[in-house]
Amino acid sequence: MQPSDVDSLPATSPGMGAHSALLSGARDGEVQADKGAEKKRLNELDWFRAIMVAFVVYAHVIRSGIYRGVSAEISVDNRTYTPEDPSPLATRWISEVRQYCLPLLFYVSGAAAACSFKHRPSGFNKISALTAVGLALNGLLWLLGPQNPDCSPGDYFSNPDCKGALFDFTVCPWAGTFFPTLFQMWYTIALMAMMLLNWPLCAWVRNGQCGIPGLGLQFLITTGLVIGLTAMSSSEIHSPAMVISIMMAYEACFLALALFAIPDKRPSWLPLRVIHYGLGILMMLQFGTTPIVDSIESISASFVLYIFMGFNKSFQLGFILTSARVQVRDEAEPIVS
Repeated sequence: MQPSDVDSLPATSPGMGAHSALLSGARDGEVQADKGAEKKRLNELDWFRAIMVAFVVYAHVIRSGIYRGVSAEISVDNRTYTPEDPSPLATRWISEVRQYCLPLLFYVSGAAAACSFKHRPSGFNKISALTAVGLALNGLLWLLGPQNPDCSPGDYFSNPDCKGALFDFTVCPWAGTFFPTLFQMWYTIALMAMMLLNWPLCAWVRNGQCGIPGLGLQFLITTGLVIGLTAMSSSEIHSPAMVISIMMAYEACFLALALFAIPDKRPSWLPLRVIHYGLGILMMLQFGTTPIVDSIESISASFVLYIFMGFNKSFQLGFILTSARVQVRDEAEPIVS
């Protein structure tokens, strides 16, 4: 077989990469290696998502088994001192996994977006269709039930008003009449919002597009969202101006540091891994140190503000860190090896 025969093989021919490397030299071999690296599946992301989803499902299952249903009061874990009345397993489980479970799920979503992003968010239409189907099914579930927010799965037998066409309880009780239709689809709606909000950041990290004007627009939109949510919860927040200032200072530092996530704009002496560490530190500081409220007892504007900033940062970090893995031109090498 002559080199010209190898060049004429279709792209799907078995062994094409190996023959090209042997007959055409090291340069062609490097190209084939790069193509193989681009197509490599990041299996750990699949495992992260599967494990976190299992954690979420398990938390819901054990929560529904508490005596008196979801209306039961949950005490602190005091099994050491009162073994005859230990706190439910759900209390300990949810308190443990809530610290990292949903943030990691949004991190994986950001990583998945990095694997498919070209010039705009990919898969948006599929997520929209999935969300529409989920909302329709949730609405149907609400209509087939008693349509009473007070009908808990644990209390239906004692409340004669909890009689529906098919179900005698509400899956999402004490949440009004709108949230039972939204229910778990809040995740996909939040994900679509983050895909649109972070479009300039994603375009910059992957393709060097949008630049400072695009990131500036993203910063202004984020600022508007923070101010709006803070104003809606001003009665709960002790110092709204301080909360807005702290959040947006971290946001500005995060976006400014993200400018150096691409090799063309980063000094040669500055490792990409240092940029990643810095972004991670800023995320933790914004999510963990901003004094929004002392405690959150319901799905309020302050609660939405808290999870929006934390989950959005998880999405951004997942996108930026994974982009360095799918683009062979800029690998994040260890600082010390």
